[in-house]
Order: sequence, then structure tokens, then C-alpha cells
Amino acid sequence: MLHHDQVLPIAPDTYAVVLEPAIGRWVEDHAGADADELQSILTASDNLPPRGDREPEAIVVRAREKEIVKRRLAALAQRSPDVASLIDASVAALNGIVGQPRSFDALDRLLNRQSYRLAHWRVASEEINYRRFFDVNELAALRMEDPAVIGRKSKRLPSLTAEIENVYFNINSARHSNFQALLSLGDRRVAPVIAIAEQNGQNWRAAVAESGVDGDFYIFRDRSKDAALPWDIIDGGMKRPFFEAEYAKSLREEWTLPPKRAQENIKLIPVIQ
Repeated sequence: MLHHDQVLPIAPDTYAVVLEPAIGRWVEDHAGADADELQSILTASDNLPPRGDREPEAIVVRAREKEIVKRRLAALAQRSPDVASLIDASVAALNGIVGQPRSFDALDRLLNRQSYRLAHWRVASEEINYRRFFDVNELAALRMEDPAVIGRKSKRLPSLTAEIENVYFNINSARHSNFQALLSLGDRRVAPVIAIAEQNGQNWRAAVAESGVDGDFYIFRDRSKDAALPWDIIDGGMKRPFFEAEYAKSLREEWTLPPKRAQENIKLIPVIQ
């Protein structure tokens, strides 16, 4: 994927999206070893472990097998002019036609299946749910649920911005944040962790290990909106309906200003208009 001087990768498990409009007829017209090899490559790409799989073995398998898929496809395209022509024609069709918006639908579907999100810088703050003041392209799409990755990123970010004036980092401990998430999202089965931590001087890492509690289960599992949470019994001033409404707004890509900012904006609107 080429965007001006930026080269963006296409995930191997989405190669079939590029070729699917034409490959059926092409295989019929080009029966033989090259067609068999191409279909085998696409089958291998479809069977890669999901990108969201957090199992260490699955991560290793995907990292290895996706490179094999890429090498096989490159070698096949190099030795087979027919396969190379199929790829070129499929990419040309995917690129769409200026002035015909629907011709870009296939490209949109392909991009929506990637691990990154493309957005024009002027609308990034509205279309992407995080604030960004500058691009750090090399750190995009990292596995933020992996404590080791978070640790490396926390060390890398300050060095990348050391020469930028008025940019400072105050990074909380990723390990402590993980334990906070466990206590916030767990249930009564997390109680042994708290009891052990109280006895061992609040060594939460050792407490989790000794208790046998699967922290990832509580932190990353999907929940329904009506799921009971430990803090439901605490009145912190904000009620569950408020959080549910905010969640629904986030899915609609809407946002809520803090009261002070909202009042300031009300005063500014007549001036801007």
C-alpha cells in the first residue's frame, strides 16, 4: 500500500481480498501447477493464526508462517508471468477510478481489515479515539496488551522526543496498571489475590502467581453492558447509565466535552459564526 512516500503493509491473511474478484475465472483459464500453488498460498494465508491471538505459540507461528507466505507468493509471481499479470490487474482494479466513488469499495474493505487505521490529519482527532500531536509511525499498531511491549515502548518514547521542546512523559507503571485493571474488572474469585498481597507486603505479581488467578481472563474478556462489576456497590458520583451512554457515543464516534470546556465553547460559537 503506497501513500505518497509512506509504504504501508498489507496483512498476508488479506491477500485473498485483493485477488478474489478475478481468481475464480483465472484458475479455470490457467489450470496447472501455478494455479495450484497460488491457491495453496491463499489457503495458507487464510489459516494464519489471528492477529489478536495472545497465545505465545500462536504469535510465533504467525510470525514464521506469514513470512513463508510472502516468500512463496513473491517467488511464484517472479517465475510466472500469468500470476504476475493477475496480481497487477487485481491491484489496478482495487485502486478504483477517480470520480466513481463506488469503485473504491473494495479498497475500503481491504484497508478496514488491516491492523492500522488511515485518517487525514485534519480529522484524525474525530475519527481516531486517541489524541495525537505528532506521528510516531514506527510505534503504530503495537500489542499494547503485552506488558513486555508496553515496557519497551515506555523506554523508547522519551528518547524519540528528547529534542522536542515542551514535550514530557509521565508514564505510569504498566505492571501496576495491569493489577489495577484486574482489581477493577475481576469478581469475587480475585479475592485470594488481595488476601495474599495483604500478607506478602503487597507484592501483587507474586500474589497473582500464587493464587493461580488468570488475570488476562478478567482484563481482556468481552462483557455485556449489564455485567456486574466490583465497583457497582460504590457510589462515586457517576452512575452506570452515564458510562453506558458515553460508551454508546464512542461507538458513534461522538465525544463529550468537560463542563468547563463546554461552557467556553458556547461562548466562542457566536464569535466564530
